[in-house]
Amino acid sequence: EIGYFYKYLRIVSKISVAILEDEKELAEQFQILLSSSDDLKCHSIFYSGLDAYNNLKENPCDVVLADINVPGLSGIEVVKKLKALYPKMQFLMCT
Repeated sequence: EIGYFYKYLRIVSKISVAILEDEKELAEQFQILLSSSDDLKCHSIFYSGLDAYNNLKENPCDVVLADINVPGLSGIEVVKKLKALYPKMQFLMCT
């Protein structure tokens, strides 16, 4: 059925977004916002820069929504390191 095919394409083509935010409540709000979109999906949530870097270098996403001030590596350091590995990965910084 052609309708199923188009529904399948929409699921496969969602943009995966990782969240790096040390405030749990805010990270959960970002996750809720992403889940309400037809085009975005939450890849993962990280509460420290080191966890984000170690996980995303092995399991990359399309976009990282990152707080600048997080424990471990700062959001800026995470961006620099991941951008070197994945030049097409996009980043949105917040503070």
